[in-house]
Amino acid sequence: MDLAELICRLSGDGDLKQACIEFFDILPCGICQVRIDEELSFVYANEFFYQTFGFSSHKDASQISRAKDLVHPEDFSLVRDQIKNNIAQGIYSFELEHRLFHKSGKLIWGLIRCRYSPSMPKQLICVFLDISQRKNTEERLRISEEENRIAFELTDTTMAIYNLAAKTLILPPKAAYDLNLPIVVEDVPYSIVKRKMIAPESEEEYIFNFQQIQSGNPNGVFTLQVKDRDGVWRWLRSKYALIFDEGGNPLRAVITLEDITRQRENELAYQKWVQYFSVERENSIGYYEYNLTRDLYAGNREENIWQLPPEISTFTGAVNYVKEHLIYEEDLAKYTESFCREALLTKFYSGQQEVILEHRRKRKDGSPFWVLGTIQLLSDPYTSDIKAFVLIKDIDDYKKMELSLQNLIEQDALTGLLNRSAFIDKVKSVLARDTSARHSLIMLDIDHFKRLNDTLGHQFGDQALVHLAGLLKSTLRAGDLCGRLGGDEFMVFLRDVPADVDIRPRLENIRQIMRQEYKDNIQVSASMGVSYFPQDGESFEVLYHKSDVALYEAKRSGRSCYMIYSPDMEAPQ
Repeated sequence: MDLAELICRLSGDGDLKQACIEFFDILPCGICQVRIDEELSFVYANEFFYQTFGFSSHKDASQISRAKDLVHPEDFSLVRDQIKNNIAQGIYSFELEHRLFHKSGKLIWGLIRCRYSPSMPKQLICVFLDISQRKNTEERLRISEEENRIAFELTDTTMAIYNLAAKTLILPPKAAYDLNLPIVVEDVPYSIVKRKMIAPESEEEYIFNFQQIQSGNPNGVFTLQVKDRDGVWRWLRSKYALIFDEGGNPLRAVITLEDITRQRENELAYQKWVQYFSVERENSIGYYEYNLTRDLYAGNREENIWQLPPEISTFTGAVNYVKEHLIYEEDLAKYTESFCREALLTKFYSGQQEVILEHRRKRKDGSPFWVLGTIQLLSDPYTSDIKAFVLIKDIDDYKKMELSLQNLIEQDALTGLLNRSAFIDKVKSVLARDTSARHSLIMLDIDHFKRLNDTLGHQFGDQALVHLAGLLKSTLRAGDLCGRLGGDEFMVFLRDVPADVDIRPRLENIRQIMRQEYKDNIQVSASMGVSYFPQDGESFEVLYHKSDVALYEAKRSGRSCYMIYSPDMEAPQ
């Protein structure tokens, strides 16, 4: 008796039916018998089937009587039609892939292998497998491949694949078109040489590197000059890396081709930027030229607001003078970082040619004002020295207006802390950017604040909130965030908490500081709920929920304390 016949017996009575049920319940896959009606009603399903969807047993899943209850609404009609069409065409064994809902509400992907037997009209035997992990892997791979494709499209780099056994080079369509080659080039490297598209001075190195690939040399770099579709000679830098099979035999080479013709035309680029800066400096309050490679100060124009002393002859000396006499104290750190000679050289050799810094400088009377500093990094076409052209523009009016508007948008009107919307946006930004760090989200309520408000009045209550907000903010580090959600509710976000650091002493410090006594012996304190990223969640919404749960436990435990979230806080009581 085959599996289909055995399942047929499930509709019967007696010992055989019970034996069938027990047999199917121990199988490590989901099995179900489905009626081919409009809702795909279940006739039978084994225990593993229900457990896959988060139910402890078929009794726990008594409300699930049809596939329509599990299949994603967008997929259900298609699934039902596929079943009917296959059977109508005489296809009795087939597979389906679609989305379903877990008991928890999350989506899972299922692979359903179906078998129809004419001896059981209007019924279908199905084996269900959870393929969510495979689908997630496929999606990550698809996104990764798409990101790589887009990244290559946004650069001057082309990727090609060389098959060592076949000696074929596979080019992307655009690269094949630009080089006037077929997408699949046979007999590489010699066929390309025969086309006379490799410059004579590049032929030897070109052939040698493909011989290196054939011999199994794992990676290499070479430069060659090639003729494009329009007959223009272009310089390409090529890098390759081999892919080996499990036995260590080379199979394919991934080859990148980067057009470096622009680098060979560096003189034109240099002249272009010099011309651009000569125009821009007419609208600036400062223009300076430096040789970073030799650490030399080349001078400035006479109409600069700030003339450097004549004894300054180096870039480093100029930066130190500006730091000491012109930069506003609060911006010294970021100015030092941006104008560091070694850092600028590193940026240039990493491909960055422009550095922009908004910072404050001091007027002669010592008052600060905002400027925009733009540093353009260029390679001298004759010496290869790295030059820095610096423009300083006065943006004080614009920047003050921008900051004023930003503060109005982000600040809580009473306490000066971040408002709810700004706090949430900034936390979400950190979570998206610093995914490898450990952070903590703290929800804080002021205990007995209603009594203070009712007894001493709302005006005094507002003053107390301002006082408490200042105390709370004083406990934080630079980079931490503090916001008022409304009423007497606050939130704190501690950034970059090392995994080996216990924050409970900090929480205790906050608890102690927030214990305050006001007029008429009215005391207030703080209850706190704490959650961690990524341990307790990877989104603000999840962390907020976990902190709220922990805060509830803190209040239930007598207030004026903190609770760190644990899953058992949400366990049924």
